[in-house]
Amino acid sequence: MIFLITALSFEAKPLITHFHLSKQEGSLPVFSAGEITLLVTGSGPMNAASHTAACLSRFELTPSDFLINIGICASLDPGLETKPVLIHKLSDLSSDRDYYPDLLCTSLREEARLLSGAKVFRAEESDLPLPMKDTVYDMEGAAVYHAGSLFFGPHQMRFIKLISDYGRDFPSPKEISALMQEFIPMLEEEIEAMKTQCFALPKETIDTEAVEDLFLPSASMRRQIHQLILYCTLAGISWQECIERCRNEGLLPAENREEGKKRLEELRNELLA
Repeated sequence: MIFLITALSFEAKPLITHFHLSKQEGSLPVFSAGEITLLVTGSGPMNAASHTAACLSRFELTPSDFLINIGICASLDPGLETKPVLIHKLSDLSSDRDYYPDLLCTSLREEARLLSGAKVFRAEESDLPLPMKDTVYDMEGAAVYHAGSLFFGPHQMRFIKLISDYGRDFPSPKEISALMQEFIPMLEEEIEAMKTQCFALPKETIDTEAVEDLFLPSASMRRQIHQLILYCTLAGISWQECIERCRNEGLLPAENREEGKKRLEELRNELLA
């Protein structure tokens, strides 16, 4: 399954038409056909996080499923042209947390860092140290990553932003739809690139249950541990050594779930550093 996540209906409209998507039953604005499911989260980080998590929780996900977050953004770098950029780092301005989607296979060439804030970026009101080289801004990207990471590994999520403005002279709904319509051929190439990446996954099922048990995990934590190990296996990162060291140092198994959460966060930071 390919999950396309947008914030605005103007962004979604060309995708719905091009992929012949139909509205699904339920309170969420979800559209689907064949292998593609599209969610319109609504504007802002709260909507993005809650609606992404609610949508993904309805599905039995597999290692070959992936998520692509697409939407408009403001550029904080006057040198960045109005074109799609692939996000290699997301920074949540509300929590000061950084996220790193993995770019193992991609058809896109322009990369940028994404800052995600709680309000619309207006250049004349901003306290950011402008200009910021190779940096763009939106309101939803980091929230989508945070929610998506409960279900997907870093290699299963892609964030693509279409530069629409520079914090002034904001685009109209019609102009937003036109940007997305122009991007569709590149989106189809990126979908094929991500499918190729999924074909490179290990053919054997990786049994992670024994490792998961060390963390006294909830169901959500089990998914996160499994995806982390799957990603490390694909990327050639030796996760086994880290687990063995934690056991030797008495850090695992965890004594309770809260400690397990702490150990999982430490392990993730070490492996993905």
